[in-house]
Amino acid sequence: TVVIIDPATNEYEIENFSIVANQSTWFFYLGENVNEYNNTPETILDINHFNIVDIIKQKPKNDTNGNEIPLGNILNPIELNNSNFETIKNDLSMHYVLTEDIDLSKYNNWVPIGCNSPGEGAVYQSFTGSLKGNYHKIIGLKANVPAPIQSGNSWKGLFAKLDSGALIENLSIDCNFEYDHVHEESNDDWDHMVGVVAGEAINATIKNVQTSGSIKIGSNGGHTGGEHFTAGIVGKTNGPALITHCSNSVQIYTRGNSVAIGGIVGRVNTDGLTISHCYSSSYLEASGLDAGLFANYATRTGGIVGTGKKCVFTITDCMVYSPEALNAHGADG
Repeated sequence: TVVIIDPATNEYEIENFSIVANQSTWFFYLGENVNEYNNTPETILDINHFNIVDIIKQKPKNDTNGNEIPLGNILNPIELNNSNFETIKNDLSMHYVLTEDIDLSKYNNWVPIGCNSPGEGAVYQSFTGSLKGNYHKIIGLKANVPAPIQSGNSWKGLFAKLDSGALIENLSIDCNFEYDHVHEESNDDWDHMVGVVAGEAINATIKNVQTSGSIKIGSNGGHTGGEHFTAGIVGKTNGPALITHCSNSVQIYTRGNSVAIGGIVGRVNTDGLTISHCYSSSYLEASGLDAGLFANYATRTGGIVGTGKKCVFTITDCMVYSPEALNAHGADG
């Protein structure tokens, strides 16, 4: 017998209700119904049907001293569902939690969280809060045009940029990015960063995230100027980012002047990145106008990381399935 408490009403005793603890996750079993929650003792029980309602109850509004905990605090995250998911764009420093699977298929071209416009004059800002997926899925993440330019750079993904301790965890994302031309007028020093989770991670943690789908940039022969960093998790990292217990099966093709594709990260730009316990089964193909490992215009693919810029980073306990699925008209590994 397990006692389930609904703080708003009473205490109930339910027979044949088992709870199994596994690390930081609670698994609730009731008959054939299985629901998974992350450290959520305030689970609401539907007594009439003996089912656990598939929502997460908001954390208490007061702390142990009786002080009110503001909504959006890490102890009182804002609940997101299909009707209000885009409100995450309103405050990039808040903490959020998903209460259901999210379907973004109504957006033919998703504007990344942190970008204020899909076109000219766009301004990019970093997400610095947290998004806890509670093991839900985000499907229908699509892009059919290149990201707009700001000061010579562009970012594309669910998020544009992650920084200042941002945390994304316990989530799966399915994407379909496909477009031909990426700013043909681009200066060769411009960076175009594409990742399913984020275009760039600077000081951030991505934990237990699974990605799937496809990314095709310039697949119909379109010329893509500048440098392209594309990956199943993050396009480019700067600084002490941590990516752990993540997996990627996104099929990636990118054509451009200079291309780097990685299963997890496209380009490591500075010291400090750690990738651990990650797995990639992507088919990766980079195609360029020129080739060569040390050429200014190069194509590089890597099962975990596409390329690094004379920096120190750590990869531990990671695996790449079918490494022959790396195809670069330049260098790969």
